[in-house]
Amino acid sequence: MAGVGRVTAARRHEGDLVRRCYSGLDAPAFQTEVVRLIHVVLPVDAIFFATADPATLLFTGAVAEDPLGPARPCTCPCTPSRTT
Repeated sequence: MAGVGRVTAARRHEGDLVRRCYSGLDAPAFQTEVVRLIHVVLPVDAIFFATADPATLLFTGAVAEDPLGPARPCTCPCTPSRTT
C-alpha cells in the first residue's frame, strides 16, 4: 500500500500547484511558488521558468536556478535576471 500513499501525496501536490495558478499572485510571486512546488513534486536539479507575451510569444521575464542562471540573459534579454 506504500504506492497508494505516494499517489495521494502526488495528487495533493498537483492540487497545490493548480491552486497557485488561480491564486491571483503577481508574476514574480507566482514563479517563486511554482518553482518551490515543482521541487516538491519532481526530482529536478534546476528550473527555468519564463513568462511570455501571448501575442508575440516573446519572453517578458524569467526565473532561473543555478546552473541555468547564466544562460538566462541569452534567452530573455528583455528584463533583469532573477535567480532563486
